[in-house]
Amino acid sequence: MPDTVIEFDTIENALRACVNNVRIHGWGVASVNSDLADPGSFELAVRSIGVPYSARTVKEGIEVLSPTTVSMAMPASLSSAYGIGEFPLHTDAAHWPIPPRLMLMLCVCDEQNRSTQLLPWDIVVSRLSASGRSAIMRASYLVRNGRRSHYCAMNLGSAALIRLDSNCMTPATSDAVSLAAELEDTIPRLPRHSVRWSAGMVLVVDNWRVLHGRDGGSGAGQRILVRALLKDG
Repeated sequence: MPDTVIEFDTIENALRACVNNVRIHGWGVASVNSDLADPGSFELAVRSIGVPYSARTVKEGIEVLSPTTVSMAMPASLSSAYGIGEFPLHTDAAHWPIPPRLMLMLCVCDEQNRSTQLLPWDIVVSRLSASGRSAIMRASYLVRNGRRSHYCAMNLGSAALIRLDSNCMTPATSDAVSLAAELEDTIPRLPRHSVRWSAGMVLVVDNWRVLHGRDGGSGAGQRILVRALLKDG
């Protein structure tokens, strides 16, 4: 994945360039002038590509994200478990019946220097044992989502396409228990790609092929990201 971040004249053009990179690499990063980095412009740009949804409400629209303390976080969210600390690698909206395919983000500001960490799932698979790789297609999980809790497979039709979020997914079969233990041992050993934010940067991630998380950062100043989820890639 190239480290050069190309600047575009509009958020729409930046997002479309990222979507093209997603098909090749699993994610794409670009930027626009920081003066253009506002939620309204981002939502208009996203809607030129598809219909955006909120992970929290599963309703149309975008979300403005900032690090939140445990006491102020929404129940069952990652912030309610980890507060302003590091977020583990995960799939966005893994609690949905079918998670959204694309995650799109815009940085309004990041004075906390909290990078987003990316790890392609195919790298994880390449390090698993034969039994671990086989378990991807058999493992079942209980997804905790209040009255909408349900059982689901990890895979999304292929061992290369998955959902994973230990905050809401509990292994429900022996295959899942064994796989979870192997992943817990394997994932921390693997190299990750760091997206270091600055105002105007945009990121698009294939949410079925690439896990993402958040590092601890400094905790000082503001960090505002805008997120949209698209059901189809």
